[in-house]
Amino acid sequence: MTMFKQSRRKIVAAILSALVLLLCGTFCTIYLASYAEMTGENQRLLQQYVDAYSIPGTPDGAGMDRGDPRRPPRAELSTFYSVAISKEGEVLKADTADISTLSEEALTELAREIIAGGKTDGVKNSLLYRMADKGSYTLVAFLDNTLMLENAGTLIDYTLIFGGAALVLLFFLARFLAGRIVAPLEESYRLQKQFISDAGHELKTPVAVVSANLELLSREIGENRWLSNIQYENERMSALIIQLLELARAENTVPQTEPLDMSRLVCGGTISITASGDGIDSNGSLTISGGEITVSGPAQGDTSVLDYDTTAVITGGVFLGTGGAGMAQTFSSAGQGVISLNAGSQPAGTAVTLTDSAGSTILICTPELPFSFVIFSSPDIVSGETYTLVIGTESMEVTAD
Repeated sequence: MTMFKQSRRKIVAAILSALVLLLCGTFCTIYLASYAEMTGENQRLLQQYVDAYSIPGTPDGAGMDRGDPRRPPRAELSTFYSVAISKEGEVLKADTADISTLSEEALTELAREIIAGGKTDGVKNSLLYRMADKGSYTLVAFLDNTLMLENAGTLIDYTLIFGGAALVLLFFLARFLAGRIVAPLEESYRLQKQFISDAGHELKTPVAVVSANLELLSREIGENRWLSNIQYENERMSALIIQLLELARAENTVPQTEPLDMSRLVCGGTISITASGDGIDSNGSLTISGGEITVSGPAQGDTSVLDYDTTAVITGGVFLGTGGAGMAQTFSSAGQGVISLNAGSQPAGTAVTLTDSAGSTILICTPELPFSFVIFSSPDIVSGETYTLVIGTESMEVTAD
């Protein structure tokens, strides 16, 4: 059944959404915490390297014969680079850790950019760096962060692969659970429908017997008030049983639907509307291309002859509309002349006549409801031409839009 299929889909979607959010939140928290911890550890190692660094023959290296910087504990697996530049800009020492992919010239140029920038620490080209003033020279030390980034990328790749596989398994698990959850409800609903169908068929027999007996009694004793009451209630019961059976059958059928273009609502025929609210109400666009439409709407309240959201276009046909002026709308576009104006407060039955300059009658109507606004359109009305509009005993000259 469609209802239970939709319920199963919603349950599966809810379970998977909750699991995805939980897994994403957990993994993001783990990765961010791990990245922050590794970055902090690398910064500490880099600081230890900077603190232990010295060049023999300089004030900071007095009494310490260390041609190479002493590696601090826990740094044996890390790769450090360093550039020492004197205050005069002379390169005193550049250490590339014998990495062939990084030349002394490139490392020196990078160190000069960092010194010129003035930032004491940060990340540049996958290298963590720290700049320190060592008295007679400036030291720029680097720690290669490539391995950590590659490991993090590999971990993310494996997480996506195994996470995707886990989501597929969870999808089938969610479908199984959704089926188990909905199955009792579906079975109960099936039994309920079966009961309704069986009860309806069982009730048809006694109702038919009662109807037959009533007919025989009416032939024997003639018209009787009590028999008439019994007959009425029996017919009512029969109608209820038929409706019950039709309802049970209707739930097993799929309604046939087809798209409907509501923008072309009126394209011919004769339509007469006496409205207690808006005359023609469109929640989108309205197009009138033919036919004859007469609208008589109330003059009070927030009502109008035409009520539309986007556009109202008339390209053919005859339109005669009267109603309220408070929320009045006219056509937004027209392929023929349109006349619309505030007519003042007019009672029901007031005749409205439109004639051209030759005195020929173009339109005439007698609204069934009071009105204060009129809107006319016809192929005989030409935009820019002047016409005579008579409302009751009052005559006026109007120009068509």
